[in-house]
Amino acid sequence: MFMRMTIANNIKTSLPQTEFASEFLKSVEERFKRADKSLAGTLMAELTTMKYDGQKGIQQHILNMTEKAAKLKALGMGMDESFLVQFVLNSLPSQFAPFKIHYNTNSDQWNLNELTSKCIQEEVRLRQEGHYLALAVTHGVTKKKGKFKKGKNFPPKKSGPGEVPSNTWWIDSGATTHVTNLMQGFLTTRKPKESEKFLYMGNRLKVEMVAVVGYGILCDGLYKISLNHEFAQALITLHSNVGSKRGLINENSSILWHRRLEHISRERIERLVKEGILQNLDFIDFHVCVDCIKGKQTKHTKKGATRSNELLEIIHTDICGPLSVPCFTGEKYFITFIDDLSRYGYVYLMHEKSQAIDIFEMFITEVERQLDKKIKIVRSDRGGEYYGRYDESGQNPGPFAKFLEKRGICAQYTMPGTPQQNGVAERRNRTLMEMVRSMMSYSSVLISLWGEALKTAMYILNRVPSKAVPKTPFELWTGRKPSLRHIHIWGCPAEARIYNPHEKKLDSKTISGYFIGYPDKSKGYKFYCPNHSVRIVETGNARFLENGEISGSNEPRKVDIEEIRVDIPPPFLPQEIIVPQPVQQVEDNEQHNRDGSLPLENIAIENAESDFDIGIRKDPVSFSQAMESDDSSKWMEAMNEELKSIAHNGVWDLIELPNNCKPVGCKWVFKTKRDAKGNIEQFKARLVAKGFTQKEGIDYKDTFSPISKKDSLRIIMALVAHFDLELHQMDVKTAFLNGNLDEDIYMEQPEGFAKKGNEHLVCKLKKSIYGLKQASRQWYIKFNNTITSFGFKENIVDQCIYLKVSGSKFIFLILYVDDILLASSDLGLLRETKEYLSKNFHMVDMGKTNYVIGIEIFRDRSRGVLGLSQKGYIDRVLERFNIQSCSSGIAPILKGDKLSKMQCPRNNMEREQMKKIPYASTVGSLMYAQTCTRPDISFAVSMLGRYQSDPGFEHWKAAKKVMRYLQGTKDYMLTYKRSEQLEVVDYSDSDYGGCLDSLKSTSGFVFMLANGAISWKSEKQSITASSTMEAEFVACFEASSHALWLRNFISGLGVVDSIAKPLRIYCDNTVTVFFSKNGKFSSGSKHMDLKYLVVKERVQKQQVSIENIRTTLMVADPLTKGLPPKAYLEHVMRMGLLSNP
Repeated sequence: MFMRMTIANNIKTSLPQTEFASEFLKSVEERFKRADKSLAGTLMAELTTMKYDGQKGIQQHILNMTEKAAKLKALGMGMDESFLVQFVLNSLPSQFAPFKIHYNTNSDQWNLNELTSKCIQEEVRLRQEGHYLALAVTHGVTKKKGKFKKGKNFPPKKSGPGEVPSNTWWIDSGATTHVTNLMQGFLTTRKPKESEKFLYMGNRLKVEMVAVVGYGILCDGLYKISLNHEFAQALITLHSNVGSKRGLINENSSILWHRRLEHISRERIERLVKEGILQNLDFIDFHVCVDCIKGKQTKHTKKGATRSNELLEIIHTDICGPLSVPCFTGEKYFITFIDDLSRYGYVYLMHEKSQAIDIFEMFITEVERQLDKKIKIVRSDRGGEYYGRYDESGQNPGPFAKFLEKRGICAQYTMPGTPQQNGVAERRNRTLMEMVRSMMSYSSVLISLWGEALKTAMYILNRVPSKAVPKTPFELWTGRKPSLRHIHIWGCPAEARIYNPHEKKLDSKTISGYFIGYPDKSKGYKFYCPNHSVRIVETGNARFLENGEISGSNEPRKVDIEEIRVDIPPPFLPQEIIVPQPVQQVEDNEQHNRDGSLPLENIAIENAESDFDIGIRKDPVSFSQAMESDDSSKWMEAMNEELKSIAHNGVWDLIELPNNCKPVGCKWVFKTKRDAKGNIEQFKARLVAKGFTQKEGIDYKDTFSPISKKDSLRIIMALVAHFDLELHQMDVKTAFLNGNLDEDIYMEQPEGFAKKGNEHLVCKLKKSIYGLKQASRQWYIKFNNTITSFGFKENIVDQCIYLKVSGSKFIFLILYVDDILLASSDLGLLRETKEYLSKNFHMVDMGKTNYVIGIEIFRDRSRGVLGLSQKGYIDRVLERFNIQSCSSGIAPILKGDKLSKMQCPRNNMEREQMKKIPYASTVGSLMYAQTCTRPDISFAVSMLGRYQSDPGFEHWKAAKKVMRYLQGTKDYMLTYKRSEQLEVVDYSDSDYGGCLDSLKSTSGFVFMLANGAISWKSEKQSITASSTMEAEFVACFEASSHALWLRNFISGLGVVDSIAKPLRIYCDNTVTVFFSKNGKFSSGSKHMDLKYLVVKERVQKQQVSIENIRTTLMVADPLTKGLPPKAYLEHVMRMGLLSNP
């Protein structure tokens, strides 16, 4: 009983109830024996993982480890002294590494007392030499230095969106160095050594150090520092709040506002503070800005001073460009207008200098209406776009000068070679470019967005003070002070929320992007969102991430945006029309025009043009040329391979020529087969009969052979992307040799391979051969009979598309002459089809499809994306016409571009000059690109094709413009993506009287499936429409006719259920939509041809449905007219043409 009373109550109840003392003691011993084991394990873990943190000295640290070892010994776990010494050495930080090596090397035996003594000496030495890394403290997450008012003990201070006490210190474990301007709170301080005099900051600036305060010791990946109790308490208190105020911004930082205001000078910022536009700022952190040096360093020049007395009295203007990097929307120039009195400026981007007059008319209309004043003087340089030309009779004014004369505006021009006379505009352009370079050097946005940076720079300059005016230009221009509360750092990352009426609950609320400016006509911000379908968006709801690094790099990037200086001959020198001459080769240092294209005289002209022959190297055109070429052995090998195939198929027998029969001739055709990149894959030689000598009714009867349409191929590709089908390719070797002949045809023996001793014999053809008029038809008949016997069915409207269904599995077969594509939902069915084809024909299995008929195929099956590209083809076209180094264009045809017969040659001399230009082959090459994958150039190619019979120089320039556009967009892929709803929709559009020659309109339509274009057309209408409604209705007729073909084709595929519904045709003309659904006839429609009224019948039968859509969403708009670049690019992306799908 006495023993039980001495035990604590919390364990008394767990002991057994017994009257025998021996049993009670035994149970107590067993209980605490288990507890001792647990305690021993805990002590051992602590001992082996202890680290010296430098807080209480090395001697106390070793004493603590010794106490733990003694407790372990008391628990029955004796430990040798050498083990304890090793544990102590392992607990020391990295600063003791040399000491540990020296101790282990020179000590004969490990002794704890000796180790303690040496550790204390080493610690003292390290403190004296300053080898402990100092742990400094960052005030605020923005890595700015802290600042406290004198005489106050850590007063509160506003530092961003939330209130944080100023005596609160935030520790950044990821910072290399922490900085403070307070010495109180540190135990030790000393003067820095000579090597420690400067501290280099994260923005590459250095600051002078006054003192070294404390030393830190590396422990568990962090440096710890000794602080007095009060200071340490502040740190400990905030430890639990780390991360609760992320991204706080010091709004009073002058360097922050220096960046927000696009690197204006310190004097301008101080004036903004003085005038009350900005709050009081802290200029302690305002040092030399490296980005400003990189972007603005220049020579100093002395400026003159002439001022006006009222707004719009004098307008300064200048054009800058062409710049080395085109803008995002293709512009290479910009023009500025600056009011002399207020220095308020306007800036506009331009594609060409000739746009200056149109922009000035827009500018003068706006400012004179806003200010109710008239422009009196325009001061500019003597450039041709302003001045015109100068000849012996004096000034020959251009459009700009004539406009000034018409409006009664005085024009003031600089003297030749004295740009300083137009110093205001010249200096403004230089300032803008300096700001743009500085803005882009620390941002990670595309260099091509310099246009947005330029507009933002002008926006800022109008709202900050200038030395030339007493107030801000904005205040002098509008009469009210500007607000800078909405200003943010250009190029900073941001999370923007855009309006999305189809947003779902689980969708992301924002999109990531970069801030690039302020909209011209609305309140909000502009953002560049590289991962969004619309790259540039506008919204007023966004969060800006201005804190920390902007570009993600410590080094500013190099921004190469320079004005290209071109030596232009004096405007009064006559310019002759240069006739292109044939050239043998192009030198590497050839000269280019100002637009980047080659001069006409540098274009290689071939003697014989072929619309689609775009080979880089010349193939032999005869047997003798092949034998004399460097690749004669390879051509001989190819001819032998062809003859082996002929013998294998039993194509002919050698016999005597019957009487009254005339043999057809034959020749060798040589062709190098290339891959998508233009590299030679194979040398091919084809024996071709001279079928042009055949006589109809004797040597042949029927010749028609179907061929697969490009529309069918694209539809199958869209289905492959949506259903994730297997896509493979096979090639039929010598396909035409498989066809059987119904007529008796005799052919001469092939050149170079006549049988010796029997040269007089002729070949009696048993099977078709290339070149015979009926060869393709006979091959198709043989293939069709073979494949349909295997269970395939041909499509009702495209007889080269076959479908086989086996239960829930299906496979498509596309025949394109001798190329076969197989798209299957099942690998087993695909293998069966391949095996069957290989048994019946000599096949080459090419595996997964990557390249077919000049089209590259790219797939990302994880995302359900398939892209069709003709980059290799476009490269070869550009190389063929020697413009592979030309500058890129923003659009093939722009708003206002017109072609007409008035631009055709006017005399025989011009006509002879145009014969030397490969216009027809250029248009043919462009036509193949637009037929396969490029609906964006359909309208331009259609316009060019109208003048193939008699093209002029302006037509040739328009063709080169299309090729320059392809140069910049050759990476575009016609993209199909897996979608929730698989449905065919059409966009139909028309211009009105766009043809200058006939006043006829142009129809255009584009059908979409799986987010990509599958069929399109741009064509001049056959009638002259009397109204826009009639033109649009005719366009709907063309679209509905093609819609019926698509319905029939896709219905035959049996996998698109939505095709049974009325096919939607979108039209942006409300009258046309109403007329298509209404049975009434108005006076404006009574004269219409009856065939066009069939649209009403198709709508009533629910074959099609015509619906209204806004013009801004009319995808077919680029197929009927030229558009502004921005609208054009948006429509192109909606067609599914993407550079990075």
